[in-house]
Amino acid sequence: MLLHFSVENYRSIRDTQNLLLTASQRIKPEDRRGAVFPIPGTQEQEAALPAVALYGSNASGKSNILEALVLMRFLIAKSHAERRPVSPLPQQPFLLDHDSPAQPTRLECTFTLSHAKELISNGTSTKEVQPVYTYGFKHTKKEICEEWLYQEGAEAEQDSRLLFRRTTLNQEITLEVGDQLSGENENIRKLTRPNSLFLSAAAQNNHSQLLGIYEYFSGMILVKNPESFRESLIADLVDNCRDKGKLKDILKQADFGINDVTVKEIELSETQIEMMRKMSSISSERSAFEDETTSSSPMHMKALGFMHSATDGEPRTLPYHLESRGTQVFLTLLLLALEALSEGSFLVIDELDTSLHPDLSRALLSLFGRKTSNPYGAQFLFSTHDVTLLDSDVLQQDEIWFTEKDSDGASRLTPLTDFKLPPPDQLKHGDIEQAYRLGRFGGVPSSREFLVELDTDQGEEEK
Repeated sequence: MLLHFSVENYRSIRDTQNLLLTASQRIKPEDRRGAVFPIPGTQEQEAALPAVALYGSNASGKSNILEALVLMRFLIAKSHAERRPVSPLPQQPFLLDHDSPAQPTRLECTFTLSHAKELISNGTSTKEVQPVYTYGFKHTKKEICEEWLYQEGAEAEQDSRLLFRRTTLNQEITLEVGDQLSGENENIRKLTRPNSLFLSAAAQNNHSQLLGIYEYFSGMILVKNPESFRESLIADLVDNCRDKGKLKDILKQADFGINDVTVKEIELSETQIEMMRKMSSISSERSAFEDETTSSSPMHMKALGFMHSATDGEPRTLPYHLESRGTQVFLTLLLLALEALSEGSFLVIDELDTSLHPDLSRALLSLFGRKTSNPYGAQFLFSTHDVTLLDSDVLQQDEIWFTEKDSDGASRLTPLTDFKLPPPDQLKHGDIEQAYRLGRFGGVPSSREFLVELDTDQGEEEK
C-alpha cells in the first residue's frame, strides 16, 4: 500500500510537495467512521488510508500531483523496455522561475507490498512485520541522475537499510548495493542505460528481489478521463471482471434500470477497419493516463448490451450508445474499482465527478472504505470538485487534501488536518463544505470578483 508520495519540480509544482496516505494521529479511533489498514511492525504503528481526495480550483495543480505519480509509474514500467538509448525522458520542470528549468524532477514513494512479510527477533520474542520501502529518483530530459531504494527500519532504533543507490555522471552509471540485495546486480548495471531506471532494467532481467516492487507500480490503475474509454475496452473490463455478480447487483442498486450487462463480438466491415486504422495512426501519442489494454482482434470488436425490463415485463437489450453518459461513466469507474478491489491495487482517477451524480461517487468510495468489500487493501486516489463529499461518511478528515497556487504560480498541497477544526462531535453536517466554499482552506476560484468586473463593464457600456 502507498504510504507517502512526494514530487518536486514538475509542471506547476516547484518545491517538494508531500502527499500522506497514512491515518492521522489527530483523529481518534472512536471518531473514525471508515476502515484503515494497519501496517504490522511500523515504528509509529502506522495505518494506510483506503482513499484520498484532492480538492482545488481549476489550474491549482490537482491533476499535476496525479500526473506526477503516473510519470513515475511510466518510467518504472517503460524506461528500459520501450525507450531507445537516445530517447529523451519526459521531463516537464517548473518554468516560472530562473533556476527550476535546469534542475531535475524528483519523485519518491514510500510503500508496502502486501505479499512481503519478515520475521524479526529481539532476543526474547519474534514477530512478523511488513517491510516498508522507500523508492525514488531524480531525472532530467537527458538521464536518470539518481535512483535509490531503501527498506525502512521496523524498530525505532533501526536505521533504514540501503538496497541500492544508483548515480549517473557524464553518462557513466555507478551502483552502490546494500548487503540485503542479492542477484546479478553488476550485470544489470551494465545493461542499464543513462535514460533508463535500474529498477526497470532489473525487472526486465527477472531480478527476483526487485520484481515485486516493479509489479507494484506497473499494477497501478491510472485513468485521466473515463469518458474517453472505447466501448470495446469497457467490454474487455466486463469480460475480465472477477465478480460479475457484484457488478450486476451494484448496477441494479444504482437505479439505472439495468438488470445485466452482456458482451458479444461483432465482425467489422472493411470500412470500419480502415477507419479504426486511421484513428489509431492519428492518436499515436498516448496520454500518460491512457489505459494500455488492447481489446478484440483487428477483424472483430466487442460490443456491450444492457438488459432492461420493458413495460410488458419482457427483457430488452439496448446498445451502449443509447445509454446515458452518466451510465457509461459509472460503469467504467465501477469496473475499474472492482478490478482494484480484487487485486488490492492502487486506483487513480482524475476528475471523479465528471458526469457522475454525487450519490454514485459516494457509493464507489464506500467500496474502498469497508474491509468487507476491500479485503486486500486497495487504495483510491482521485481529484474532484464534488463538495458534497467533504461532509460525507465516506471521507475522513485525513483523507481530504487541497491544492492552491501561491503568488509565484507554484502549487502547494495541504491536508485538511492542518487546519484547526472543532471536535467531530461539534461539527454539523455541511460545516466543512461551507468553510471550503468560503475559502477557509484555499483551493477555490475567486469568481465573485470576476463576476463583479463583468457586471461593471456591462454597466459602463450601457451608459
